[in-house]
Amino acid sequence: MALSAVALFIECLKAYKLFSAAHYINSDLKTFKTKFQIEETRLTQWGFYWGYRSSPGECTLDATIDSAGQNVASTVRLTLQQISTLLKKYAAVSARYDGDNSSSGSAYTYRGMVWALKDRAALELTIQNLTDFNNGLHQLLPKKSEESLAQVVACTLTRDNDGSDLDDIIAAAASLQYADAAKLARFKKAYQMLTLAEEQQHLHYPPVLSAPLLLDASLFKLSTRYSSTDRTFAKFDSSQYVIIEWRSYHASMLSGSQTAQITLRNRVSHLAELMSRRTQRPEGFNILTCKGYFDQISSERFGFVYDLPPNSPCSMPYTLHQLFAESSMPPLGTRFGLALSLSRTLNLLHTSGWLHKSIRSNNIAIFQAAETNRPEFERPYLLGFGFSRPDGYGEATFGEQSAVASTNQLYRHPEVQGQQPRRYVAGDDLYSLGLLLLEIALWMPLAEIEGRGETTSSQAPLNMTKIKAAVSGLPRRVGTIYKEVVEKCLNFSGGTHQVMSDQSAAEWSAERLRNQNSFYWDVVKKLEECRA
Repeated sequence: MALSAVALFIECLKAYKLFSAAHYINSDLKTFKTKFQIEETRLTQWGFYWGYRSSPGECTLDATIDSAGQNVASTVRLTLQQISTLLKKYAAVSARYDGDNSSSGSAYTYRGMVWALKDRAALELTIQNLTDFNNGLHQLLPKKSEESLAQVVACTLTRDNDGSDLDDIIAAAASLQYADAAKLARFKKAYQMLTLAEEQQHLHYPPVLSAPLLLDASLFKLSTRYSSTDRTFAKFDSSQYVIIEWRSYHASMLSGSQTAQITLRNRVSHLAELMSRRTQRPEGFNILTCKGYFDQISSERFGFVYDLPPNSPCSMPYTLHQLFAESSMPPLGTRFGLALSLSRTLNLLHTSGWLHKSIRSNNIAIFQAAETNRPEFERPYLLGFGFSRPDGYGEATFGEQSAVASTNQLYRHPEVQGQQPRRYVAGDDLYSLGLLLLEIALWMPLAEIEGRGETTSSQAPLNMTKIKAAVSGLPRRVGTIYKEVVEKCLNFSGGTHQVMSDQSAAEWSAERLRNQNSFYWDVVKKLEECRA
């Protein structure tokens, strides 16, 4: 009797565990292990994409594959059988180099395995065959789903690795031509280099980075027509149009302890570095390229300077908040695409190890198409990074109260407001995203959805009873899947991976990884399933 797809898939995962436990005598061979890890991740995420779950009651892998037609189902089962056979065959060959091939706990567990250099050619061929098999499985998906799966593979590999492991991911992914994984790993590595630079600055070591992107404030001519407290359109060096985003501070922040001054300036400098063209970014990470920053001391604010996107008109972009009032409601498919694009960008930001902290429609830029002057809804850009910070175990926002005062309170989770707000966590970005997705669905600003009057204090909390009523009516406007995504986002926070007094760094990190995984499968993946 032929094995089911689920049984074959599990056989493949067990066989892959052999290579995860291997030890290597050569750094070059360690790169091969990383390649195996990449192919294992590609297969694992492919299985999740098609409905595999460890709980039998939740697993729909066979049903989903069978629903795709007999040809697809046969191809999938044959390919899984070939992967399992290939891995077992190579394991049998390599086992003779194993110092202790005890099978306690699993028939596929080998301890102390050492790959011989003379088996390099066989190892390369095995990896190439595994790559070809995975390519075949991925190509059974629609093009957009295939691209999405490539992104989740990149996110999974990047968020599960740190330090020197990222170097291995970068080298192996580049060799296998997985651009998304290589770019995202480089982005996260850049953040780690910035952290190292900060540590070495405190220890008075030589810098590990090039000169900071500090610009001369006198080189900018600020527009008076296109200006707000958040951002200003400007001309740089009398020739180039740019957008300046403002990050206010109190003079006391720079007149206090030396440590406080260094912390604030490093955070600003590091953020500019991460957003600059020095740092590669994967496809779908829709943020503007930062040219640098300057300190406008007279106004007590830093200015982050951003280039306009290529081929865009030399004008200030719309904000999504503006378009709710100035543009008719786009077609449903366009709104689905807009919601998906923003969710992917935030997912990539979180994977790289950063929080945004100001998700709202005023911080979504929509540029005009050069040919038609119509808003390019298919490519929204996330702005408002002034108070972003690393999402680390011991990290906190410097000048948190200033961040709260400068941000539209309506979009912030109730628990991070008030006199004694708790620590901001990644789930709070998801809460804000949920409110943004609600606005996109109804094409209406949050204050209008809530029915907030002009005399209502800006500090008054959001009326969640009215918000829940609006969410409950979403199925007839945008469908049940979209409504469930909004609900997931609004309920995602609630203390999500806060640092508890009795929680170790390892426990916090494990919880953070689980929640990042949930972000993709319960938000990004579900939005992909929305159809107009």
